[in-house]
Amino acid sequence: MRTLVPAVVLCLALGASGCADPVRAPLDVNWSFGGLDCDQVGVATIHLQMNRELLNPSDFSCFDSRGNVTTGAHLGNFLLGDYQLTVIGLDVSGTEILRGTRTAHVARGNNLVEVDIGGSVTLRWTFGGGLSCAQAGVSVVNLSVDGSVITDAAGNPAIPCTQAGQDAAQISPLLPGPHSFDLVGLVRGVPSFNAQGLSFNVQDLLDTNAPVDLPSGSPTAATADVFFSFAGGLTCDEAQVDQVQVFVDVNPDGSGGFDPIGHPVPCTSGGVDGVEFPIAGGTHTFALDALRGAVSQQLVYSTIRPPAALFEVGLHTEITVDAASSGASPRGGANLTWDFGTPGVFCQGGSWSLTDPSGVVIPQPDATCAGGRTGVSLVNLTPGLWTFNGTANVSGLQYRSTTLFGVPNGATNNFNIPFTR
Repeated sequence: MRTLVPAVVLCLALGASGCADPVRAPLDVNWSFGGLDCDQVGVATIHLQMNRELLNPSDFSCFDSRGNVTTGAHLGNFLLGDYQLTVIGLDVSGTEILRGTRTAHVARGNNLVEVDIGGSVTLRWTFGGGLSCAQAGVSVVNLSVDGSVITDAAGNPAIPCTQAGQDAAQISPLLPGPHSFDLVGLVRGVPSFNAQGLSFNVQDLLDTNAPVDLPSGSPTAATADVFFSFAGGLTCDEAQVDQVQVFVDVNPDGSGGFDPIGHPVPCTSGGVDGVEFPIAGGTHTFALDALRGAVSQQLVYSTIRPPAALFEVGLHTEITVDAASSGASPRGGANLTWDFGTPGVFCQGGSWSLTDPSGVVIPQPDATCAGGRTGVSLVNLTPGLWTFNGTANVSGLQYRSTTLFGVPNGATNNFNIPFTR
């Protein structure tokens, strides 16, 4: 007891300097994407993450309430020290397209961290063995990066062959790592030089100098690389789809259009849930009919919100097309089996919940291992991606699991749910 008294007296004597609340200071962030704002690079939402902190809010729209482009935010007051702040750019569908992390140093006074995401590639092109744009007669170049056609700010894919006196163009922002490029040089509007599948490595915050010579070539079509998805993200295997029929230039509800292949194709080919085929240049919409059974060919999924993409002759464009569950009241099931890493393990107690494809959490009234059960059979579920979240006790130790599982339309899947300590 006597050792505690001096400590209390010391605390009172020191007052603000020794026993006050920890010092906090404000932190702001400014974001950019290769020197461009969010609207210029197709970022609709900026999601922020910071280690040791739960940011609220953590999502910011590219536009404020008055329609102005947002370039930063006030994050709040934080304890003095260093933090890792991650800025994630999401497109209109919520897909991550850009990400960058910087150290945010919080000191006394006001603090601002600038986060510029991505690097760039400067393509320096020649044609037919070293000819310049003028010598080759090339006025514009069309190009795609990682399966997306590059356009200027006005949406025009015709990139001037010569800019500011240089036969080159800079592409930014790009995430660090390898990227694939297709290029076509046009002479009087006719594709006359082309190169496909060129790969260049990008470093964060740096520009990669990329000389490339385009050999003579006269491509006559673009390439569509269509990836399949079902009920908001199920794979062919999860959705239990055997064949898919692709339709192009469909109506806004996914109906109509034409089949560019002429017949249904296997849902999975060469380990890829998708198909590749030639297509005319221009903007096209896509839809899928997904079939189950090699003979019966039951329609189980169909696109109702067709996506669109731009295609240019000689370039390769990737597009993911989702098909919604068919039927008046689509339902499916899943058999979940607990997996603790060792066969024959007996578990007790625990709690569990399910999160449906729309993000609604559904708590379960019974214990995970009620009666020593080793799993559960679920029926009458909305098709799509569900999340299992649960705990269980094994030999006095608590195990946890957070696992995604897919529910097919009109069928049942079997899943192991792995638990770890």
